Amino acid sequence: KLDVSTIKFGRIHGDDDGGLLKDDSTFVPLKISSYISSIKIVTSRQLQSLQFFYSVDGDKISAGISSFTKNSINANHNSTIFNLTQLGPNERINRVHLYIRPSPTSFKIGHRICGIQFYTPNHASPLYGQKYGQLSIEEYPGFVLAYLRTGEQDPIRRIQFVWYKS
Repeated sequence: KLDVSTIKFGRIHGDDDGGLLKDDSTFVPLKISSYISSIKIVTSRQLQSLQFFYSVDGDKISAGISSFTKNSINANHNSTIFNLTQLGPNERINRVHLYIRPSPTSFKIGHRICGIQFYTPNHASPLYGQKYGQLSIEEYPGFVLAYLRTGEQDPIRRIQFVWYKS
């Protein structure tokens, strides 16, 4: 189990009505030695869903259930895997860029997370989704991304990253 003293909860991005936060740490037996090995990203005009895959004990990979629901993938969506283990054995995400667009006031659907990009000290992922809206950067010096918490809606309307000391 992760030591709470080494954890930093990032900002909650998106809407308050984006559903309760689902937490990967309640579904995957994460340890301080665990790390994100890959991420499945589903996009359309906005971020539909994310699923993190974790290396928990050496080569054992566990899938988080974060934001996937039965409506996550259809013919209009793009599904991609960002594989961190192909970048190098010690690559860890230390910064995330989110593009968040408020919906027009005539709609009551709230903010949309339109794009996401992950960074390690030596690499940047492609931008997944689109650069619409305001850029929000989440980075905490001395911390790496540990796991994900998301709301219960497609597309993702609420997201929080959890970090641990590196």
